[in-house]
Amino acid sequence: MTRLLRAFLSYRRLDSRDAAELERQMVLRGLSLWRDVNDLPLGGLSEPEIRRGIDQSDAFILYVTPRTFASDVIWRVEVPRAIARARRAAAQGERYPIVPVLRGVSVRELRHRCVAAGCAELPLRNAAFVPLHRRGRATKRARRAAFADVARRLLRALLASDRSARLAIVLRTFSVPARPARLDVNWTDAVDGADVRVWVEELLPALRDLRDELAHAHRRKLSLSVHARLSAALLAGLVFPLASGFDIVVSGSCGPVGRRASWCARAYQRRSRIGAASARCAGCEPRSRCSARRDGAAPSPARTLCAPCPPRRPVPSFRSAASGHVDGHGNR
Repeated sequence: MTRLLRAFLSYRRLDSRDAAELERQMVLRGLSLWRDVNDLPLGGLSEPEIRRGIDQSDAFILYVTPRTFASDVIWRVEVPRAIARARRAAAQGERYPIVPVLRGVSVRELRHRCVAAGCAELPLRNAAFVPLHRRGRATKRARRAAFADVARRLLRALLASDRSARLAIVLRTFSVPARPARLDVNWTDAVDGADVRVWVEELLPALRDLRDELAHAHRRKLSLSVHARLSAALLAGLVFPLASGFDIVVSGSCGPVGRRASWCARAYQRRSRIGAASARCAGCEPRSRCSARRDGAAPSPARTLCAPCPPRRPVPSFRSAASGHVDGHGNR
């Protein structure tokens, strides 16, 4: 069964604000995150669930601040379990990335704490740092950039170890029934009420990171299920144009009560100028490509609609801050 790529986040509850921002950057790029406030059952035993969460995860993120050194659960349960999980993965020829993210802590201080806790095997070479500014505090933009970089690096590591023939991705801006996928790009909480800054500084870079890491991992066959509002669907079409070299099978809907559309888009690498992607349903194709050919009728060079498809209604154009002027059909 297809399972979401999931990372386990180890952090101190006093750093919940930073943990929430890191979770947001991970989710925007399609990665699922195990976090105690979301995944621990109410009233259940925490330590067995924590061990189970680490065993079922694909990566481990350790968010380290000066407060982390005083946590008993992190150094007694979570870090040793993650090291044991990495040993088992190495014995099976697999990878289990462990990524320390440091804020206000040096690598030397973390190494001393690991040795004191009996966790000297914790890898520190791939540690990420959250830059500090005035008064020892990290600005919101610096934290966001650092966490986005962690999510991008982790996405690259997990895609490199994925062995699925056609990578299944879900892009959604509203709640839909669970679908089998490896990446769940969940923008449910990000799109509603989003201003231009959110689109330009968070959503568009997240899709670009996803596109670049898929290309870096040589993943050209994608199964993309889009359940998003028109603005998010158009943004995905602009980031993944039909001439990008990806072989994409797309399906989805434009809203909870909107008309569902299902289409296939075969994307090939072309030397010509890359244009904006325009996803059409079967009814928007020329008659010579659809029912006319199936029914044995003579193909017509005119672009006419299939019999079962209603005429296309004019869609008003709008201006996207991320991509310039785009009309409702995705044409620039």
